[in-house]
Parts: sequence; structure tokens; C-alpha cells
Amino acid sequence: MTKERIKARCKRPNCHEPVYDNVDARRHYLCEQHYDIKMRNMNRRFNKGKQKCERQGCEQFIKKTQNKRFCSNACRHRASRVVDNNLITKTIRHSYWRNTERFIQLNPKQMGSIDSLMDIAEMIGLYTRKAKYQKSYVKYAVSEGGVIKLSPFLSLDLCHFYPNSAGGKNTARNTILAPSKINRKRRNKLPASCPYQILMGKQSENECIPMTGSLYQHLNDYCRDDEILVLFQEIGKLKEYYFYRPKEVNFELALNSLLLSQLLCDECHRLGLKNISAKFNTLKQLFSLDNYFCEVIAICLFYALLSGDEDKLIESLLNYSDTQMIQTKSNDGESILQYEYNDMVQLQIIWQQKIEDFVSAIFDVDIRDEKNKEAFYFSFFTTPKGDNKEGSEEPESIL
Repeated sequence: MTKERIKARCKRPNCHEPVYDNVDARRHYLCEQHYDIKMRNMNRRFNKGKQKCERQGCEQFIKKTQNKRFCSNACRHRASRVVDNNLITKTIRHSYWRNTERFIQLNPKQMGSIDSLMDIAEMIGLYTRKAKYQKSYVKYAVSEGGVIKLSPFLSLDLCHFYPNSAGGKNTARNTILAPSKINRKRRNKLPASCPYQILMGKQSENECIPMTGSLYQHLNDYCRDDEILVLFQEIGKLKEYYFYRPKEVNFELALNSLLLSQLLCDECHRLGLKNISAKFNTLKQLFSLDNYFCEVIAICLFYALLSGDEDKLIESLLNYSDTQMIQTKSNDGESILQYEYNDMVQLQIIWQQKIEDFVSAIFDVDIRDEKNKEAFYFSFFTTPKGDNKEGSEEPESIL
């Protein structure tokens, strides 16, 4: 008497159907229904792996995302931005667009100073970043009949590592947000050679492409409509300033928040110079009770970054350490390497002398005197300290 062969059951929960009579199905212990579902899912994932993001200008695949159309939330948000004539008109009239256009016009390579249209969007993004730090405030010029002027509290510039007038690239990697006073001090000097390639800047290797008319007119003449659409989707809606709303300036808040130090660290992170930012934060601990001196150190480092570290200040900063390695002997006579904290008071004296000499040599200011140090710091702002009452009255006319 032969025993009846018992068929294997499907491994899915609450499924009692026998395994489908197929080699692959038997290997996975699946019934016919669940095996069909598995094969459909595999085909869908395979087809999705060949599908690209639907946002124009994005070439990423959507294989590793759950979204069926876009590779990321950022692309989904950009694609949802409605670019109409009204948005384009507001954008090309905005000061961020006009300033970027002026950079390109003043460059000997003109449109050859950018590598792609995304460089325009990135430069405009830097102006948005700049507005966050310079704390613009509304100032009413009473002497000019109540004309409204938007003035920056902290004067900042988009500074090129390799000068724009010498053919430097108009890209975010060749640009740093820094105080205007330092930018004027450097003028069009080429940076010195240094181990950091990014500090030497990038000269455009493209041929000169003359800009015909305005920037927007040039884009319309030489770029496809879908490329222009992607550019304005990337830029998005730019912030508008309300001139009827006065803002007060607050030096104490700026000093206590270490505004320049914060900007320096953020720009170092953006440019991939995190070790400079980390060393600077360590150095600030020596002068934690003197906010003025911390801000002066940040000013000196901004100059060092734009000069290609010609005075070796960044090199000294990277060699700075609050500990040192010493060699001692154990009870058994074996040599042991141990870390020992340096004399913090001595380190403070050394760095105070170094920064004072740097400011004296570069800016011709003696900050050993407390009043000179404060005056030097406030010279990077556009309004005298204590003048925070302007803008308290409504103007007669708004222009």
C-alpha cells in the first residue's frame, strides 16, 4: 500500500493553498496566486529602476524611492512650482538677479564665466543666504524728502576667490560671503598659492561668450525653453522686502550672537573647509569672555581665506592644539606616549599677540587699546553704534 504524497503549503500567513507547480515557485514556497503577485512586483521594480525623475533637468533614477514620479521631495517641490510670466518678471527685476547679471557682464568671459544655468541659480541662492546675515533694515532719509532706503546692518559682499574682473568663474565654489570692507581691501588681487585648492579660486577655461542684451534676453536667444523653465523652478519665489515696516538695529544682539563668527563657520562648512571651522571654534574657547576679540579673529580669517592664506594665519590655526603629546616612561622602563594639556594662559597670550600683529599689519589698526578694538569691529557695520532710532516715523512718500 503506497502512501499519498503530501504537497507543501504556501508560506504566506493564513494561506493553505499548495505550492504552485513551478521550479521558481517551489523554491520560494509560494502558491500560484502569491507567486503571480511576487512576479508582478519584481517586474514593477525592474521597470521603475529604468525610470528617471520627471522633473526637467534631473537625470536621477527613482529606483530607491517610494515616489512613482520624482527622485526626492526636493525635486517634487521644484516641479510643483508654477513658473508663469508674473514670476519671471518679478525675478528678473529683483536685485539678486540684477547683481548676478552685473557679475557676468563685468567678467571678461561674460556668459563663459558660468558652466551651466544652475550656476545662476546658485549665485542667487548665495544672495538669499547673504540677506539672512546682513540683517537689512529700513532707513528713512529725511533730508531727501522721506525717500525710503533699504540699508544693510552688516555690510557683506559676494567675494570671488579668483577675481571676477580677471576671468574668475561665477560659481558658488569660487565665491564666499565676506564683509565688504575686506572685499574692498583685497580689490582684484590674485590669491596666493596654498595647499587648499579652493582658496586659490577657479579661472574660467571657457571661451568668451558675449552677452547679447540683458541676461534674460540672452537666455531666450540661446537656451531651450525647458532649460529656462528648470532655472526659474530652481530659483523659486524670491523674498520681497516691505519698505513700510521699519526695523531697529541691535548691536548688542549681533555681538552676543557672534554674527561674523557664525557666518565664517557656515561658509567654511559650505565650501568643505570643516577643519578650519572646527579649529576656529576650539580657538574661540580661549577668548570666550571677550566677544569683540572672537569677532576680530573671524575678520582676520575672512581676510586669510580671500588672500589664499598669504600670511599663514590659517596654517597656524590648523596647527593649533590645546593638548600636546609627550613621551614618558612607565614603572617597567617602557616609553609611553601621553597627551597633556598645554598652558591655556600661554596659548591665549600667543594668539592674542598674533591677532594683534595681523590686524596692525593688514588694517593698520592697534587693537591693543580697547576703544580701538571696538571701533574696528563696528567699522564693519553701516550705521554708527547707538543710532537705532531712524525709521520710527512714517515717510511722507514711498518710492
